[in-house]
Amino acid sequence: MGVRTTIQLDEELMERVRQIVPTRGFNQFVKEAVAARVASIERERIEREMMQGYIAQRAEREELNRDWEQVDVEDWPE
Repeated sequence: MGVRTTIQLDEELMERVRQIVPTRGFNQFVKEAVAARVASIERERIEREMMQGYIAQRAEREELNRDWEQVDVEDWPE
């Protein structure tokens, strides 16, 4: 079941909405617009978190590579 809420829009914005959305479709339009914006914000947050994780992993990989650097330059039997 949906939750009723009240929103306040500037008159200019509401007039623009009226030009493209039929009166009976306003509720659906708002639901879709809010859902799209929420999805966008969540996607941005996930991308930020992933970037931070990649940066942290890069530092760890560089440290690990330094630890193994000596072994990498040793002669291996052919």
